Amino acid sequence: MAPALQSALRSGKAEGLREVIERNKLLEPQPDGSPSPVQTLLFVSLRTLSAMAEDPAEPGAPAGGYCNDALPPAPRDANRTCEARRIIRTFVREGKGLEALGLLDPLLAGIVDYIVGNPPSAQEPHYELATALSATCSKAYCRTEDTLDLVSGLLAFLEPNAGQPDRPKAILGKLTALFSHPSIVDALGLVADHMGEEELIVFGNLLLDNLMVLPTDPDKFPTAYHRGLEIAINDLLTSAGITRESEQYGDLRRALDEVIGPHEKADESLPHGELRPVLYDLLDPGRPQPVLGPLQKVLGCVRKNDPSSSLMRMVFALAYKEGLVGLDEIFGVLEGLAQMDERASLVTFARLSVAMIREDEEGTRAFRRICAAVLDTRPPAEGERSNAELILPVAADLFEDGAVGEAICVTDTLLHGCAGGERPACPHLAVP
Repeated sequence: MAPALQSALRSGKAEGLREVIERNKLLEPQPDGSPSPVQTLLFVSLRTLSAMAEDPAEPGAPAGGYCNDALPPAPRDANRTCEARRIIRTFVREGKGLEALGLLDPLLAGIVDYIVGNPPSAQEPHYELATALSATCSKAYCRTEDTLDLVSGLLAFLEPNAGQPDRPKAILGKLTALFSHPSIVDALGLVADHMGEEELIVFGNLLLDNLMVLPTDPDKFPTAYHRGLEIAINDLLTSAGITRESEQYGDLRRALDEVIGPHEKADESLPHGELRPVLYDLLDPGRPQPVLGPLQKVLGCVRKNDPSSSLMRMVFALAYKEGLVGLDEIFGVLEGLAQMDERASLVTFARLSVAMIREDEEGTRAFRRICAAVLDTRPPAEGERSNAELILPVAADLFEDGAVGEAICVTDTLLHGCAGGERPACPHLAVP
């Protein structure tokens, strides 16, 4: 059923995972007698499922039933257990999950390969990235709750609403169209040539500085965004020759205006007006679940532990030097996922699940400990490999061998048995 996973276990490729689990006692009870971190997360999952089971029946559901599959309500109004069943049917039974992994695998594998130093993503390891990311779950001044709030805010930003039932497709489609624009490659190359890697890192940090000082007061935000991020980015583009009047880049600048906003230094006194570019809308602290505040906290945590800007250097290396993971591919993958998930069930279900985990203090503590252990780059003793050096190569091998996709087949078999006929989730096991 899972030949790649079985092969990895037999060949010893997963030995690093076993060593990390044993070294950090992730499956053993705590000294105070409390459950292990892994057990705690399982208990939290069961509590979450129990809470979902208490949801009321959907409007129009058959008598004695809970789910209205004939005319299901919007995901935000649905019974969460019913919505989970629909997600499983779409992404597991119908095999859409394999299609989704087909889109995600190259991106995720490229990032993991860059960290562990597998060509062509990188010629040497970059475990400093793991150090920077581990800060979000290992430092006293970094709160896991902030990361969960950020994820919840991003999902809420994409979530459909009554006025925009196709909001995920609309936003991601706009971003995909921008970054796949015929002129975008030339424009990005021109900016890279005009500035070089170090200058781009400096400019990126300047933009982050502007982002970090944006006020979380909804009344003060519009002017600060207008004079900070919007004008800084537009002035850079104009100085690089990427103007609205340019025959080559005019369409591109107009597309950028929809994402960032149109103003430059000469327009500094102009109000932002009713225009709500995508970036403005995303960062607006007046949103019901704001992104800006949690984003500033998470960025502050990561930047404090990433003085060499290793995250930016990874983006530069993968997008420019090697051309392996471009922004057009990232948004193209996300748009592809949105097209598969026509109801945007995953977005809403994920947001509700993150919110429940966020409210469970015991669960966030367990997640924090597991995260810190997995990304720890400190060797326990001289000559030994760190947790990150043990476990991340395992992840790279599993991606390369296709073991991740086999999990969908295993789930399908556990839920639906080994019945004959077409099995999109398990194409290699289909029985006529």
